[in-house]
Amino acid sequence: MSEKIGKVEEVEQPMNYPGAKGWMWSYCIYLGPFTDSLGDKFDLGVHIGDGSLLPSYAIVYGNECGDYISGSLETVYDEVHEETVRRYYAQR
Repeated sequence: MSEKIGKVEEVEQPMNYPGAKGWMWSYCIYLGPFTDSLGDKFDLGVHIGDGSLLPSYAIVYGNECGDYISGSLETVYDEVHEETVRRYYAQR
């Protein structure tokens, strides 16, 4: 794993939703900010399970706890999910 990817303290990229730092990025891998073709902003990341689970999405769309999308990386729904998968596999 890249030295720049990991806990938020190690990430130099700005965040769209810094309020999520404490409730999401303390245990998920932060992959950076993203703006989709509609202009909606997200912070992309993944959660790595205990070894028996596949990685899952950690896509934040707001500062409030619970403003996130999760689900298996095996399923790609839209450009936000596609970009998350691309960034995750690019940094491995």
